[in-house]
Formats: sequence, structure tokens, C-alpha cells
Amino acid sequence: MKKIKLEESDQDGFLIVSEDFTYGPYTIPQGFYTDGASVPECLQWLFDPYDEDYITAAAVHDYLYYKKVGRLKADNIFLKIALKEGTSIAEGITFWVVLRLAGWTHY
Repeated sequence: MKKIKLEESDQDGFLIVSEDFTYGPYTIPQGFYTDGASVPECLQWLFDPYDEDYITAAAVHDYLYYKKVGRLKADNIFLKIALKEGTSIAEGITFWVVLRLAGWTHY
């Protein structure tokens, strides 16, 4: 699977999509900002918000939440991409469960 291309942004804690990225019917446009995986600061020593195993999934997920495609659909797509990108099943399921429990705070 092709990885999304991201670069540093002028906004602290955010990366910017540096070229359009398409996943299925969704195209994340160049210039879209993502904060990576929304990991609480106290857990970032364990889960890097910008880890290459799930950064593409996180950026697509951020975009799908932004477009209001539906939380369950967006959360499931996150898991599918993360697993394809190399995230372990245990870590992927952990992220998915947290998204299901707390994702509404960012939707």
C-alpha cells in the first residue's frame, strides 16, 4: 500500500499532507492538516502519534472524521489501513477500541 506523504507544518503538533492521497473513494487533499494518532501526551512514550506503522491510517481517519463519513466506518478504515501498514493486531485493536470509546470527542 502506498504511504501518505506528510511534511512538517507551521502549526505545532500537526503535519500537512504534501500531495493528494487517495484511499478507495476518498482523496485527502494536499494541504490537509493531521495531528497523527490522537494519543494522550502521557502515553506518547509508548505510542508515537507519528509512527510509520499507523500514520497513514491516522491521517485518513482524521480526514474521514472531518468529512463526517460516520464514526464506525472511519474507525474500521483506520484499523484496516493500520494492519496493512504493519501495526500489530493487538496494537490495532487497542487503537480501534479507544476510537470506539472516545472518538466521539473529536468527531
